[in-house]
Amino acid sequence: MANLTGYDKFQIISVTGNKPAAPLSWFPRLVKFTADTGLNDYTQNAGLDIAFCVDGGDTELPCERLYWTDHGANVSAAFRVREPSVDSASDSDLRMHIGKAAGTAYATPEDTWNENGAGNFEAVWHLGDVGWAGGAPEALDSTGNAHQGTNDGTTNVAASVIGEGRRFDGTNDLITVPDHADLRFNSGAQDFTLSCWFTRNLPGGDAYQFLMDKRDANDDGWRLELVNGVVWASVNGIDVKTTTVITDTDVHLVQAVIDRSGNGQMYLDGSADGPAVSIGGQAMDNTVVLRIGEKSYTGFDDNFKGDMDEARIASSVRSAAWNLFEYDNVADYAGTITHGAWTAAGIARPKVGGSLAAGRVGLVR
Repeated sequence: MANLTGYDKFQIISVTGNKPAAPLSWFPRLVKFTADTGLNDYTQNAGLDIAFCVDGGDTELPCERLYWTDHGANVSAAFRVREPSVDSASDSDLRMHIGKAAGTAYATPEDTWNENGAGNFEAVWHLGDVGWAGGAPEALDSTGNAHQGTNDGTTNVAASVIGEGRRFDGTNDLITVPDHADLRFNSGAQDFTLSCWFTRNLPGGDAYQFLMDKRDANDDGWRLELVNGVVWASVNGIDVKTTTVITDTDVHLVQAVIDRSGNGQMYLDGSADGPAVSIGGQAMDNTVVLRIGEKSYTGFDDNFKGDMDEARIASSVRSAAWNLFEYDNVADYAGTITHGAWTAAGIARPKVGGSLAAGRVGLVR
């Protein structure tokens, strides 16, 4: 139980629109503020004196501070909060407490990504702002599994989907992550999901551009790749790909869901895209280094040219509901999340303004 006394202000932050199609458990919900005066006026310790809980409860929730930018009169900030349940029918309300003298940040923010002990997130690279471990420009793993990436040439870019992302030049920029059993999925029974946000910078990039690759020269392993604007994933040479051809320079979310006892399915911007492909339970013998932004085996070419953010690997089959809500929570934040007013502690819960219709609100595909 958290000690939630001593905080000066609180705010209710609700999922009121774009609710998931099915309830989600232990979802790392994005909470963000743009030029918020309350964060400037009421916080005591540059955003360290913050706690989240489910509205009506007093158990502090794990959270990770993604960034905190002080503009002088106001603050922009973003957090990931491990929410026990995001409902598909009713509003899901978090209570954010701020302004506690001698308050401290959540002690182990990597708990944000452990899904209450399930540990499905094997690696989460924010690829921009420092994150919990500090030390940019390396690519730090926020899960606590310590799959830290070594940066080779990539630079932070301010304008990305969540704070800062990473820019790849299409020539020799990459991030390398040491081999580990968590990342191999060698057993034919191991399901996994690969995902990242990216912007394809045209013209000038190769026809083949690797987002993430962990294969040897015999095609043993897995990959996530752009081929002439089509997103491909593969497991031991079995390919799953989108039907959509990306020719723009917009920000896109790709999710490759690999069910080893069933099908592989690509998702683009939260929705299934392209045919489901039978994967089967093939075993892999994959012990190569993971490369982000470049091919992983002999030649080390076909580099990605563009911006990337929030690269993730999970050892589970992410549902269609999870994938779409992840997209909406970021790409249509205003149509998904409603913020109430900052209210003095001890005053009754304020009503979150504006009742948005449940379901798909304000999002044009």
